[in-house]
Amino acid sequence: MDFSSLLSKEIDKKRKLADETKKNKKVKAEDEVNIIEADTVPRATNSDTSEKNNRQVYTPEETTLINSISDEQLDAKLEQLGERCNTGSTKLDKIRKVEVLLRLQKKNEVYRIQLEKEEATDRTIKLEDIASSDAREKLHTQVRMYVKYMVKEWENDVQSKTEGFSSIRDDEEREGEEESVARQSSMLLDTKKDLVRLLYKLRTQKLTDSMSTSLCTIMYYLQVRDYRRANESYMKLSIGNVAWPIGVKGVGIHERSAASKITGENKQNSANIMLDDKTRRWITAIKRLISFAERKWPI
Repeated sequence: MDFSSLLSKEIDKKRKLADETKKNKKVKAEDEVNIIEADTVPRATNSDTSEKNNRQVYTPEETTLINSISDEQLDAKLEQLGERCNTGSTKLDKIRKVEVLLRLQKKNEVYRIQLEKEEATDRTIKLEDIASSDAREKLHTQVRMYVKYMVKEWENDVQSKTEGFSSIRDDEEREGEEESVARQSSMLLDTKKDLVRLLYKLRTQKLTDSMSTSLCTIMYYLQVRDYRRANESYMKLSIGNVAWPIGVKGVGIHERSAASKITGENKQNSANIMLDDKTRRWITAIKRLISFAERKWPI
């Protein structure tokens, strides 16, 4: 078993037993095998002092983890991950640092794969794909791409207007434009934050079928500049109904009355916008993108 696998296995074991371990009372050193004693002995020599000051009391799980990995393996792994070895760090500190670095490495690899997928995909959404249950992953990639495209266009729009302030000679007009751009900039920042949850759900394929269909329909109508139907589809997304493009017949996903969503007693019967705060926020952010598209590309 390689070092990374061993470390992951031991860390998972440690996490599972962490809650139970925290509840345990302090145990005597002689009753615990492999527990490192606390430094309670008076100083003897300089070498003894240095060693004892570095001693800590570890849980049985932490002790098992420490004993399963050599210092040489830890130092080599830290160097491999581009991290300098700190001589003042304990062995457990190094293990935790490696754990964080491995998680970050895995996260970066996931993002790299996602970006490569997006680079190889055309963001134009097609009706036949919305109707196909086999095209969900492709559609989620396209929606991610188009959402990020609109956010970038919004950023460019704000930047362009900011740079144009100097060309406005009338003070009152310039002040009004500055206030307008400041509001847009603030709304843009909120929108970007609120969309993080949606982008994550799209990347991990964790949107419900009904939300996915409605969202893809909204993006399709935005791409063809049909803002009336985009807004109608947004309303359906908000209340929990499924928004299908005109000409596409949905199979297996049925609409329920809007009243049953708004007054529902549980989440299954609630409007999507009322499910939880993070969902409400990204759904509201989609409405802001629709409004921006209407301003940016009027028909």
